Amino acid sequence: MPCLNLSTNVNLDGVDTSSILSEATSTVASIIGKPEAYVMIVLKGSVPISHGGSEQPAAYGELVSIGGLSPDVNKKLSAGIASILENKLSVPKSRFYLKFYDTKASKDLSKITLAKLVSAMQSQEQRRLMRQDGAVEGALPAKHHHAESSRKKYVKKNQPTSSENSANNQNKGKGKKKNYPPCQHCGKLGHPPYKCWKRPDAKCSKCNRLGHEAIICRSKVQQHEADAQVVARGRRLYFYCNVLFDEE
Repeated sequence: MPCLNLSTNVNLDGVDTSSILSEATSTVASIIGKPEAYVMIVLKGSVPISHGGSEQPAAYGELVSIGGLSPDVNKKLSAGIASILENKLSVPKSRFYLKFYDTKASKDLSKITLAKLVSAMQSQEQRRLMRQDGAVEGALPAKHHHAESSRKKYVKKNQPTSSENSANNQNKGKGKKKNYPPCQHCGKLGHPPYKCWKRPDAKCSKCNRLGHEAIICRSKVQQHEADAQVVARGRRLYFYCNVLFDEE
């Protein structure tokens, strides 16, 4: 069963669509040589229409069929449907964009099944949704630009003034270390003598000796150096073994 989908951007309120469908059904049936019962036509009004041409059409039609459609049949269908729409909608033929094609030219109309017809109509609906998605995607960059401009305005509005910046800089300086005199134990600045790591009564938790804290214990540094020497020696031995193995 051929299915003719006709879409027009003309408002069909108050238009006798039944007469349009009746005449279009008779025209299509007579051109393809089938009874009117084998033809189904869907007419939609107030639909935004676009195609590859530079001029926007007033109507757009696609005929989904299973039988082969020759160029002569295409011309007859276009002329017949355009004449009906011209008379009923008062729109010149030059504004119509009608496209008739064959989904499976190897099949005959007499062998159409319901599953094939449903599949063809679903394909047509998918193409229509894809065209709508393309229009929506075009609106996304504009929305992103609006969001970016709003964010910049918010940042500029909430940016602190020069007086606020100077006040913040003064508050930052309050957390600095006090100016202590040189330490009597290590001779360095920035800490009181009772917190010095090298005070005589300090006991190391690493080596249990007096005179320093664990953070500056030499035994820990010496242990790290010994471990590094062992690792380096292991690498050298491994490298020499590789060299000897390669030479063999």
